[in-house]
Amino acid sequence: QQRGVVSGEWVTQRVDHVQEFYTTQSKQDVIDFLHLYDVKYIIVGQLERGAYRGDGLNKFKDWNSELWDAVYRDGDTVIYEVRP
Repeated sequence: QQRGVVSGEWVTQRVDHVQEFYTTQSKQDVIDFLHLYDVKYIIVGQLERGAYRGDGLNKFKDWNSELWDAVYRDGDTVIYEVRP
């Protein structure tokens, strides 16, 4: 990003995809994102709760043991491991 190795458009697109991932309630959109970026772990903590408001965050608890598994918990911070 700093030296122009990737375009600013690519960075903006990825930021938008992350925003959509945390806020969407569409299971298919979530699955598509996980595959597109080969996501292994998801963090839901204070930063994510502040930045991505709305019902979309409920999916992490609701789809636990289906799309991912909670592998670490400390207060309100949870790390999920994405299932293969």
